[in-house]
Amino acid sequence: MLEKTVPCRLFVISARRALVAAVLRRGPSKWVQLNVWDTSTDSIEHGQWFHGRIYERRCDLSPDGRADVLDARSRARRHCLDGRVEAIVCDRQVDPFGF
Repeated sequence: MLEKTVPCRLFVISARRALVAAVLRRGPSKWVQLNVWDTSTDSIEHGQWFHGRIYERRCDLSPDGRADVLDARSRARRHCLDGRVEAIVCDRQVDPFGF
């Protein structure tokens, strides 16, 4: 019997005034990789993995491409960041649906 494989899902957020985009790669399940795509050279800088859920439709990229706003949820209390990703608001209890 063949195993069913689910392909990864990609979500791209383009900067309005720069030739860069943020690429969120979901999969394997409960893992998301944060990447930067330089569209002028068509190269991708692979970033760190996040164990949890990033809500792609609630994310945005600054017009100059320097800052990414993410709505990320995880059961883990602490995450190891590699220095390129900085948490501005952490451990804030916010209802994702605004109730």
